[in-house]
Amino acid sequence: MFGQEAEVARCLRVTEMDVNHVDPGHLGTALACAGYACAAPVVRLLLERKDIDVNRMRGQKSWETPPLLAAAAGGSEEIVHMLLDRPEIDAEAEDASGRNALMFAADRGKLGAVKVLLSRTEIDVNCESAFGSAVAMALNNWHEDVVHYMVTKLSLKLGHLYKSSFIILTGE
Repeated sequence: MFGQEAEVARCLRVTEMDVNHVDPGHLGTALACAGYACAAPVVRLLLERKDIDVNRMRGQKSWETPPLLAAAAGGSEEIVHMLLDRPEIDAEAEDASGRNALMFAADRGKLGAVKVLLSRTEIDVNCESAFGSAVAMALNNWHEDVVHYMVTKLSLKLGHLYKSSFIILTGE
């Protein structure tokens, strides 16, 4: 994908190409894959298509990831901004496990993406999945910079954190 923007642009000019096709066994759509790979030029080209579905998921399969979540996991601030700037984006999209974009970024220690997401009012900072909250996920993966930023930015208290993370913080 990298360095192949001209070829991608040529392919995208084929109007019968389904840019929203979900590739079984992968992240999902081309937009999700490009977002995860931090391929901003390809994301830009895909977003130029009038038929692009920025929220596309075929269903609730565990391996399907909405493009915003994939971009957050990849950590590209630029791509997360591009997607959030689309009026039709579902900023509260979740995967099959109930994780949102903030959780994906925090879990992988992508501080830049976390900052972009927390700058938006439409992001649910209190969402919890089976894996806990975004702060808990960052803490469980030892992403101290993300934990510090989120605790400070959100004025969190220890009680807000997922129980296993609370034990790590307090040593209890």
